[in-house]
Amino acid sequence: MKDELNALREQALQQLAAADNTDALEAWRVEYLGRKGSVQALTRNIAELPFAQRPGYGQAVNALKQDLTVAFEDRQQALARATLSAELAAAGVDVTLPGRRPQLGRVHPSNVTLREIYDIFGTMGFQVFTSR
Repeated sequence: MKDELNALREQALQQLAAADNTDALEAWRVEYLGRKGSVQALTRNIAELPFAQRPGYGQAVNALKQDLTVAFEDRQQALARATLSAELAAAGVDVTLPGRRPQLGRVHPSNVTLREIYDIFGTMGFQVFTSR
């Protein structure tokens, strides 16, 4: 049983390393971690084992599933980083574009307080009129 799990782990990790795009990565996830995947098939085999072997086998299958999930997430992040860096390298930076204008100033504290008071009175049904 342990040999079967180790062989599946090695095979899955080799195929995961060979996945070079998101479509291949998703196909790998479905094949191994999906509802009808290889790891799920192993969990169905637990019922066929003798009662004494079930806990150890179940723990080994859960450890395999967790290892493959972590490896999948790492590979997914690595592909995302590679894709982003490729897009940034292809796009480059256009230094002729104007820069962003800095935001100047902010609302005075007394105006902030007045606006809060207006909102409070507005919720009570009053209206605020300004005159010149």
